[in-house]
Amino acid sequence: MTGLVHRVVRMLPQGWQSAIERESREWRARCPKCLHETSVWDLGGVRYKAAGNCFRSITCSHCGTSFTGQLYRVRSNDDAPPINAATENYAAVAASRPTPIKPGWGIAAGRTEPVAASGGTNDCKLWIDGAGCYLLLTSDAVTVGSPASGSDRPDLAIMAAISRRQVQVIRVAEGFTLVPVGGEGTPAGRLLRSGETFDIGGGVQLRLRVPNPLSQTAVMEVVSPHRTEPRLNGVILLDQVCVLGPGADAHIRSPLWPTPLILFRRDEALWCKAVPALQRNGESISSEVKLENGDVLTTEDLRLRVELSCDS
Repeated sequence: MTGLVHRVVRMLPQGWQSAIERESREWRARCPKCLHETSVWDLGGVRYKAAGNCFRSITCSHCGTSFTGQLYRVRSNDDAPPINAATENYAAVAASRPTPIKPGWGIAAGRTEPVAASGGTNDCKLWIDGAGCYLLLTSDAVTVGSPASGSDRPDLAIMAAISRRQVQVIRVAEGFTLVPVGGEGTPAGRLLRSGETFDIGGGVQLRLRVPNPLSQTAVMEVVSPHRTEPRLNGVILLDQVCVLGPGADAHIRSPLWPTPLILFRRDEALWCKAVPALQRNGESISSEVKLENGDVLTTEDLRLRVELSCDS
């Protein structure tokens, strides 16, 4: 099928061939594991005169990972972030332009002792157009388990053959530790390295990344083919700062967002640092602003809604 699509294109007039191939190469998807970008054309497909950022099942040619990736367009003649032409890897370019995080927005707290579960009273969800739903967990001890209700409900529920409270990921001074929950003779937690894939039982594999060296906010991903309940596109273990942007140091990434947006904690509330053309609920803001439940933040390239109640 891959060769057939391109053979059909080769039967068209030369001008059409060039236009179809050029536009198909502009539509790309990024592997969530190695961050390698691949164009629709290189995947053997065609995308021409299309709109919207649809999803497609993809096998990464670089690392072999199979995933459902969202297509996005990177035009060669607009202001989209540049692509490293030699490797077609956006991260190679973006990593050279780190997102600035200033004191007062929330630098890593520098804790020195392990902490117990705090309940996560300030957890929230971000509903981002074209990117999906992201869960921000603020507790220093995040429980992972199977779906449950009431007091047994974990902070992160995964549809798998695991207990309702399988493990805890606990923030410590050195980073994060993985600790089994309950049972006699429970072993001591082990330190997790950024980028490490770890097994929590039931065939569930997770990965923890700390992409920004100036913040201990981490991104936790489900690597195995299990899904979260409710379905999520990402889980952020929020320390003080969450960066949404195009760079490799962003916690929520998209090359469609040329200007980073910074969310941070202050006085147990979620705040946003103003960027050019940022609006909240349709009104322009020019300084730091405290976010309330249901607030909608928009820029020219980004739209997100804040949901501070995560009980469902």
